[in-house]
Amino acid sequence: MAAKLTKRWYTSRFFSYGPNSVSDNLQTSNHHWTGDMTDTRTDGGFIKDWKKRIREHTSATTNVSGVRWKVERVPTSGSITQSLRSSSGLGPYISTVRYNGYPWPARTQAWSPASSISDGVAEREATKKFYRKINQQKKALEGLVFMGELRETLRMLRNPAKSLFDSAQRDYLGALQKRKKRDPKNWARGLSGAWLEWAFGVLPLTSDIKNILDGMDRFNADPIRTKVITGVGRQTEKSTANSEHVWSPDNNELVFTGLTRYSLKQKVKFRGCYMRERSEIKNLSESQKLADTFGVNAREFIPAAWELMPWSFLIDYFSNIGDILEQTFVSLENMRWINKTVVDESLTEIHSNLNHARTAAAIFFAGWSQIVSSSPGADARVSVNRVGFSRGAGGLYVSPFVLEIPGSLQKWLNITALGIQANSIHPQRFMRFARG
Repeated sequence: MAAKLTKRWYTSRFFSYGPNSVSDNLQTSNHHWTGDMTDTRTDGGFIKDWKKRIREHTSATTNVSGVRWKVERVPTSGSITQSLRSSSGLGPYISTVRYNGYPWPARTQAWSPASSISDGVAEREATKKFYRKINQQKKALEGLVFMGELRETLRMLRNPAKSLFDSAQRDYLGALQKRKKRDPKNWARGLSGAWLEWAFGVLPLTSDIKNILDGMDRFNADPIRTKVITGVGRQTEKSTANSEHVWSPDNNELVFTGLTRYSLKQKVKFRGCYMRERSEIKNLSESQKLADTFGVNAREFIPAAWELMPWSFLIDYFSNIGDILEQTFVSLENMRWINKTVVDESLTEIHSNLNHARTAAAIFFAGWSQIVSSSPGADARVSVNRVGFSRGAGGLYVSPFVLEIPGSLQKWLNITALGIQANSIHPQRFMRFARG
């Protein structure tokens, strides 16, 4: 199909009128600027049997790309009052200069500071979510991880909030009996221990129980599973610092100032169809189906071994090693089709309004003219959003290795609690040497 082009024109006007402080004559400023923007769309052609492909759950994706422009704008208006002598020497008298429209920096045109974000954060997030959802279609539970963590989980549940009660006993009862000074650190250790029991014991177990129930339903139902899976990642960043502008129209001594802000957004979306036919499931033995449903086959061994390693989850807070292992061992054999969509937004926002101080300085002339007051309206505003998009078949790969700073509050709370409890959960060798 041929490219589609849609062009739009935008006219921005500015008008002001009133006596000029130098000539004492009525002066006008009349500006207009015209800008154009073109929406584009191209695709890779037409697939004749696309309806048949959709019915058969095979790929009917064609390559599509293009650009859309979105514009929002609001003009400004206002006035200034000035004291002015007449050219005949009489005076002073009061005069008014009025204005309306868009100052030159706030005119509408095709602003675009950059086209896309290149750090890959949105794509890694979308890839992680998509692989994880594929994994969840075939199995209901990380069985090897569940069994490896079960003993520690049961210990937490058998003695709920044990660290908190122990801290209370040491800090109060122990202090009263031995008449020693209370230690506030006991409470820090107790609260952090209770938090870890909840975050790493109760919440995962309740989730695992639900997954076991869902897995039993799936195991017994023996269904034909067809599901459209999506994984979306987003990233937002400010591309440049805010820039200031100053502008004055012809003939009238008005001074406008304001800011221009640039920002970028990116959205990456993977979409695919998972389908596992009844014949594939029927050919499996009961033990094979059980192993697949509850994640206890050989393919799960390396990802499970990583998760069961002490402090591996803490390493995953600062890197994506766990994601890479999971993605490497996830089977794509039941994915009928996958496509990838990337949307890059470049947003330009401009605000402009009368600057009273600068206008007063421009008008002031000793014994001749000075500003009395100003009545500016709301800012002139223009927002120009460039949206570039592309979609194509495939595009799913294992994420590259990256180091990153944890971005969620939950992770930092866990790190804080672990820092307090580190030696009590996993005694460190250097601490034993220090005591010994």
